[in-house]
Amino acid sequence: FFGRDESLDVQVREVRWSSAQAVPEGETKIELNKLGQPQRGKIPLRATVFVNGQPEARFLLTAIVDDWREVPVLNSPLERGMMIKPNDIEMVRLNLFKQPEGIAENASDVVGRRVTRNLSAGETIRSKFIDIPPTVPKGKTVTMNFRSGGIQATALGIAMDDGLDGEIIRVKNSSSRKIVRARISGPEQVEVQSK
Repeated sequence: FFGRDESLDVQVREVRWSSAQAVPEGETKIELNKLGQPQRGKIPLRATVFVNGQPEARFLLTAIVDDWREVPVLNSPLERGMMIKPNDIEMVRLNLFKQPEGIAENASDVVGRRVTRNLSAGETIRSKFIDIPPTVPKGKTVTMNFRSGGIQATALGIAMDDGLDGEIIRVKNSSSRKIVRARISGPEQVEVQSK
């Protein structure tokens, strides 16, 4: 069954199901359907047992497999807060059955992300150890844009919070020192919220 699925590179360790299945005697055929993608070496399946062409039993089972895939691995150490660049990783064929839970499986999942703890060379990259860098980091100088009716004004300010595009953060006006709420509209732009 797995040999016919070209999307998988697995070797079956064992197959488990919860209870014995009784079927009548006769010419028996078992049909398997994959119910999802492998997760840490486990593949959920549904088995249908046909006897003399008639479905006689249907049950769920789990294949425990060595699941070989190419995944991103760090080729140099990264310190907390550093961004992952394309030349920081290489794709390595690993058995996911022996890897910790939640590792990133594609380069696109990690490149451009910031690491939230120190990581060593040769380490797989777990999703919980990376985050999306803010569009505007705390302490960054931004242009504050204010529009109300036909009036437009701009001023420089300092971001008081990290934030992503579209999020509202606190910004301190560099001239008046007043703190206002503003929506991020770009890497160095915020729109001041009118009251």
